[in-house]
Amino acid sequence: MTSHEALNPTTLATLLDQLPDAVLWLQVITHPHGHIEDLELLFANQSAQELLGVSKAELPGLHLLRDRLPLEPSGALLQYGAAALAENKTIAAQLQYAGTPCSILVKPYAGGLLCSMRTVPVPTEQAAGDMSQLRSLKWMIDHSPIGMVLYEAQRDDAGAISDFVVKLYNRRSNELVGISEAQRKSYTFRQVLELLGIGHVFQYYVEIVETGALLQVEQFIPASNKWLFISTLKLEDGFLVMHTDISELKRSQQALQDQSNYLNSILNASLNAVVVMEAVQDEEGGIIDFVYRQVNTSFLNFVRKTEAEVLHQRMLSTFPSTASSGIFDVYRDVVETGSSSHVELPYTTPDKEYWLDLRIAPLESNRIVGTFTDITPRKEAFRQMERQKKLLDNILRFSSNGIAVSEIIRDASGKVVDGRTLLANEAASKFTGLPLDIYLSKTATELDPNIIDSEYYKACIHTLDTGQPILTQYFLESAGKWLELSVSRMDQDRLIHIFTDVTSIKEAQLRLEQTAGELEAVFNAAQAGMFTFAPHFDDAGELVDFRFVMVNPSISSYVQRNPEELKGCLGSEWFPGYLTNGVFDMYKTAYLSGQPDRREVHYHVDGHDSYLDLQCVQVGNHLLVSFTDHTPLRKVQAQLEKTVEDLQRMNANLEQFAYTASHDLKEPIRKINFFSERLRERLDGRLSNEEGDLLNRMEKACERMNTLIDDLLEYSRISRGAFQLEKVALDDTLRTVMENLELQIQESGAQVDAAALPELNGHREQLQQLFQNLLENALKYRHPDRKPQLTIRVVQMNGNDAALAGSGANPARQYHLLSFADNGIGFEAADAERIFQVFTRLHGRSEYAGTGVGLSIARKVAENHNGFIWAEGREGAGAVFWVGLPV
Repeated sequence: MTSHEALNPTTLATLLDQLPDAVLWLQVITHPHGHIEDLELLFANQSAQELLGVSKAELPGLHLLRDRLPLEPSGALLQYGAAALAENKTIAAQLQYAGTPCSILVKPYAGGLLCSMRTVPVPTEQAAGDMSQLRSLKWMIDHSPIGMVLYEAQRDDAGAISDFVVKLYNRRSNELVGISEAQRKSYTFRQVLELLGIGHVFQYYVEIVETGALLQVEQFIPASNKWLFISTLKLEDGFLVMHTDISELKRSQQALQDQSNYLNSILNASLNAVVVMEAVQDEEGGIIDFVYRQVNTSFLNFVRKTEAEVLHQRMLSTFPSTASSGIFDVYRDVVETGSSSHVELPYTTPDKEYWLDLRIAPLESNRIVGTFTDITPRKEAFRQMERQKKLLDNILRFSSNGIAVSEIIRDASGKVVDGRTLLANEAASKFTGLPLDIYLSKTATELDPNIIDSEYYKACIHTLDTGQPILTQYFLESAGKWLELSVSRMDQDRLIHIFTDVTSIKEAQLRLEQTAGELEAVFNAAQAGMFTFAPHFDDAGELVDFRFVMVNPSISSYVQRNPEELKGCLGSEWFPGYLTNGVFDMYKTAYLSGQPDRREVHYHVDGHDSYLDLQCVQVGNHLLVSFTDHTPLRKVQAQLEKTVEDLQRMNANLEQFAYTASHDLKEPIRKINFFSERLRERLDGRLSNEEGDLLNRMEKACERMNTLIDDLLEYSRISRGAFQLEKVALDDTLRTVMENLELQIQESGAQVDAAALPELNGHREQLQQLFQNLLENALKYRHPDRKPQLTIRVVQMNGNDAALAGSGANPARQYHLLSFADNGIGFEAADAERIFQVFTRLHGRSEYAGTGVGLSIARKVAENHNGFIWAEGREGAGAVFWVGLPV
């Protein structure tokens, strides 16, 4: 035990009774010739009583050999006891008891033998008989002769004590201090002390005489090799010394301490946790907690705490989960009922859940002793067995395979003559066509008299003899089915059969053979080149080439050879350039990594100039390669790319021409306007109505021409070149446009409802032009019977959203999707795309002014920002313009 609190005999006996180890104290019975002839039982704990099959009342006077106790069938214990006594040491040995290996410790103790036997890892402790020995020692101490010596002081002229001389003594005092009669008579007290090696205590005796104080000490005297209790008191002008030999008491105390240490070491070596606890009661006497009074090392290791953290601490505050686990309730019931308890309980810690086997017994003074064992592995093993049993039951029940266990039947000579089925599942009954009751009640020959002559039966016998499992297919004529069976030996008399119906697989196998021929024909007829490669390694294990395995005519035609000529050849024999142009590296990586690869390869070696769509993939231990020669397509593609480049250059020239031509056209228009105004001023009052109308029509034509040129210039400007991006707040853009169109909005009575618009990167002026064109379009094409209403909204959307299908959105980007919805005259759905074409107008100039360029500019702005625009409308019901701009 790790506590130093003393244990009385009753507590020790109760504690020992709780331990599963058998603990015995044996008295040696010696033959007249000196050898040990038997052992008499002086004490046995509860486990030892159960082991011997005797009760506590039957113990006194029992002899192991004479009374034929089951512990000593072979005399081994006498042998170990004799060795322990002869060598005066503890003997550890192993012996068999009831066929079970037992570990035994035998130690000489108090003239007898202390024995502990372990059949399970539980510690033992010696308690009985010890107190009887202590009482005997005490009696001996109380009645021992007392050594007495009377000394008288010798004083100098000043009256100070200089020494003492003996006045009276008994022989026992000489024996006890180890001096002779002559030394006692002739030596002064100071000389005796020097002789005994304790001269430094002389002054203490001077103080006794001077002060009258009483001195009582225990002193070891080397000269006599004895422990003495020395009591000194003043007597006249001297002192009386009384020596009591307490050597036996000291030796008993040491033996008791050694015994306690020994028992503690046994307990601390135990795999079981042991605790002694004292109940804590409230004012009404109810038990509210327990305090740890003694614990052993196994307990401290289990709870992962030190002795100082547990000993004399309350249980519920130290281990709160003992309340919820029920441990506290068990302890309380043992104290209140006075009855022992044996329970299994779960115990949960912050990092693990345990199962504990607790054995609790009551002690005196509201104390209990408890031992517990961590049985978590046993519980887990039981749960695992339950899970395995359930799993096996489910395997049998739900397995799609037939499963059966058969037992062979032998004749008198041991030859196998028949067999019977011990276990079969529903699938086995289904595949064999036999009801389970017949399957399990009849022997193999009763079910099939010809089975003994079958190859399947012979294979089963071979497996039974050699232990080698078999896998075979067997046609069961009675059921008209092909079964695939695996047979394994369970033991010398039982076999496990696992089988399934492979009739459909057999039929498919025939079809596969036919299909294989067809696939080979397809392989050879394919226009794409196809072949399989096997890896070729050098002596160092490095993959350095491939060999042709299967080759179709399309690849062999590249070298003007039959496919058979290429089979088995290294790829480098016919295509040496593939080792250095990257193709071999592609094959090697795909083979070693198992990852397929597909590339366009310009094969410009070995006399070839081909563009190949090359694909390779690992198939088993081979590499499957297929390719398509699209050299003609690449040539056409190159020509198309050149054509596109020429067209782009022509478009750029046309845009530059349009920009230049528009500027050049502006000047004549200005002159026409100038001369028209001069002409009107000079002929003021002289123009006829017809002449004035002609001038008005000419000025309006110039105005339309000027607007058209401005729009053309704007379209050309937006279409040219890149521009610098900046942060643009679309709320500000809309505000600016509405200020520009303030007069038109007021005159038309238009209502604009706009949501909060985002900020994005773009060209400020172009985005303003986009907003202005869309708002002007809504104001221009308003319905004559209602005031214009324009609603502007925005949502954020992924480019791969189904709503943006066909819009030209990039699936990998996100967009701000703005909608401009009006309640104007709308348009036919068939015109939704045509309205974005340059100079396209759906109405005459007399109905609505304009040049047909505004929406074209709007689309160009959206495209310049990597966005898009489309329109939806209905005749007479308004239109919605959708604009997508990247986030």
